[in-house]
Amino acid sequence: LDPQYTTDGIHITDEAYGMWAEEIRVYMGLDEENTIGNIAEAAPVQEAEDTGPYVALAWENCLEQMHYDADIVFFGDSITHRGNFAEYFPDKIVVNLGCGGDTLSGIKNRVSMVKTVTPEKIFIMFGVNSLRDNNIDQCVYEYGEILDTLSAENPGAEIYVQSILPMNSWMQDYLPCSRETTEAFHWRLAGLAAATDMLYIDLYPLYVKAGAMNDAYTVDGVHLNKSPGYDIWAATVRPYIYCSPPPLRSI
Repeated sequence: LDPQYTTDGIHITDEAYGMWAEEIRVYMGLDEENTIGNIAEAAPVQEAEDTGPYVALAWENCLEQMHYDADIVFFGDSITHRGNFAEYFPDKIVVNLGCGGDTLSGIKNRVSMVKTVTPEKIFIMFGVNSLRDNNIDQCVYEYGEILDTLSAENPGAEIYVQSILPMNSWMQDYLPCSRETTEAFHWRLAGLAAATDMLYIDLYPLYVKAGAMNDAYTVDGVHLNKSPGYDIWAATVRPYIYCSPPPLRSI
């Protein structure tokens, strides 16, 4: 990726998004004047950083039109997104609302997606994409706001706070986020769950080895493999899916 078009080697700049949009405009058969005019007729042009709520609203509308009535929702970032949880619980209606690369701000923008499928139980895992060595308090605060919204918008649902997972050293260095920070954050989440009377499912010790993600459970040091990685996760949450009230206060 050309360094002039990226902020971090993966995500692209506003200029690069503009180039992307120009290419799409060609295939749509629209010149710049007509495209801007069409947008202006519908709504004021928004800056890039303001579009998150609009994207989330579009997803909410799609889900509502599908008329899902879910038993279980898994909500989180790429680690959730890559898990085929419906395969593990074929007798349940399972909706996976994981989104690759999602941050706490992104989760806040789309948290209302969950209520549109009226789940009985919600399993959440997110936060690590925003976590850095200097912002743990802010991350905990934003996570608490998300829990408050989930609780308010899904009053009949059981909400399960799942811990983050360990990472290998290359990811810790990339963020940057030390192992001490990730471990501290995972215990702070346990405190948040207790404060909001939600169950905390501590997956972290199941996957850690010598302070990092166990190589036997991962494809890249961050994301899980199918077996035994996701198998372990599914087996751990199974009692919470099939028991109501749940069997334990926390594990």
